[in-house]
Amino acid sequence: MAWYSAYHKLGKLSAGFDVWVKTQTQNDDCSYFEAELALNAKPQSATLLLNLKEDQEYQATWNGDDIPLAVLESGTLQLSLPQGAEQGQLIVKTRS
Repeated sequence: MAWYSAYHKLGKLSAGFDVWVKTQTQNDDCSYFEAELALNAKPQSATLLLNLKEDQEYQATWNGDDIPLAVLESGTLQLSLPQGAEQGQLIVKTRS
């Protein structure tokens, strides 16, 4: 059930054990997401899964810098935090 939620529940952010989600918010239609994250160690990289409104083109930033974003077959967004990231602000929004 946890894996289903990670890939299909609208508004759901899934992270590994090394990522602490301090705060998170999204708008009513789940086309905008913002979170404050802390990482327990300086990983090679951290991958997050996020489910937002489908049929939109999104862009993601970490502390104001663009980060890679891929759309998986399920419509889930796969985000990659940069190497050495410790804490910061993640924003995912529709591309303007």
